[in-house]
Amino acid sequence: MGKATRLTVEQRANLVAYLDGELDEAETRSIEETLAGSPAARRDIEMLSRAWDLLDHLPRVDPGEEFTQRTVSRLRAVEVDKAQTSAQWRIWLRRGLVSAIWLGVLIVAVVGGVYAAVYTIPSEGQRMIRDFPVVEQLDQYEAVGSLEFLEELKKNHLFDEGNNGDGSDSETAGTGAR
Repeated sequence: MGKATRLTVEQRANLVAYLDGELDEAETRSIEETLAGSPAARRDIEMLSRAWDLLDHLPRVDPGEEFTQRTVSRLRAVEVDKAQTSAQWRIWLRRGLVSAIWLGVLIVAVVGGVYAAVYTIPSEGQRMIRDFPVVEQLDQYEAVGSLEFLEELKKNHLFDEGNNGDGSDSETAGTGAR
């Protein structure tokens, strides 16, 4: 006698369909070949067949219209619950998306503010470098006293080019001194 073969997982799942005659020819032939060569497979199919026969001896129960209505209403409740859950997820997704957009806008605003503060508002060191020529001449500026005094000197043309401050032209002053 040849080696006994057992039913595969797929064939075992199709046993009920085999007993009811619901399988196509190829699957039916595959199970029948296995049954012909395997006593264990024949025992499995026989036990399953007996179980189905015993079910036929049980009294039939008519569930009635109320059972059908309860079952359908529970299915509708499950469908409504799924729809509500789906709607809640969409709401949370929309809220999350809006929150993410606002967070992005806030981050851009903060980065822009920091950039503006760092690169447009001069630091103390930059102001000192900018004001260095004034600080360098501070002693001379303090000796002047007031702005009105400088304006008076300007009116008298003492700061004009070529004027050496004595009222004579520097070119003529230089030639007369020789």
